[in-house]
Amino acid sequence: MLWMTVPYMIGIVVADYWAGSIWPFLLSATAITVACSFFKPSRVAGWAAMLFAIGFTNQTFQIRHTPENDLRNLAGDKPQIVSLTGR
Repeated sequence: MLWMTVPYMIGIVVADYWAGSIWPFLLSATAITVACSFFKPSRVAGWAAMLFAIGFTNQTFQIRHTPENDLRNLAGDKPQIVSLTGR
């Protein structure tokens, strides 16, 4: 189980320190997944590379993607006092 989590965690750490684009890693994760399905000898290395790419993609998306109705976009640069009610 450890061999599955380490590449994913390394992908998360790399995404924190390097501002790469999400699309090359997402496409490479898809291509690696397809390639691992067909080539049995390189399956473990391929899955490790795929897990790294998925970890990088997930962290990049979570950090750099802000929805258009996010309060940081609506409030502007000035500090404001607000009251929020959840539903």
